[in-house]
Amino acid sequence: EKPFFKVSVELLPPQIRTNPNLDEVQSAVNRCALAILRSVNISAWKTLRVPDAVRTASMSEMVLMSAELVPSLLVLTGCIQKTRLLISNHIDKFLDLQDLWLKDKKKAAQEFLDTNPSIEDYVER
Repeated sequence: EKPFFKVSVELLPPQIRTNPNLDEVQSAVNRCALAILRSVNISAWKTLRVPDAVRTASMSEMVLMSAELVPSLLVLTGCIQKTRLLISNHIDKFLDLQDLWLKDKKKAAQEFLDTNPSIEDYVER
């Protein structure tokens, strides 16, 4: 299955961030969903006859009753939340190693060497 959009996780010390920003992606997806829903307000299509009914329904009502469109829009707008969860789980795997990019490497190495480490100390590190 091809992704609808791609998001990268980037390490830019001292931060881990996504590119593009997930809030920007969510905003774009929401705008697309709203554009789809608003596109039905074409003046010539203001009303349609509802099958087996006495009244007519607006095109907006017909769209909301659609068995395909509404679930698709819900999936589209909800996919960002799933992406946020996947990225959060992925980042959590690396948090134990954050000292590698947060600490001054030269200083940490020198402090370690100043302790006259044994081979076991090297393996432990």
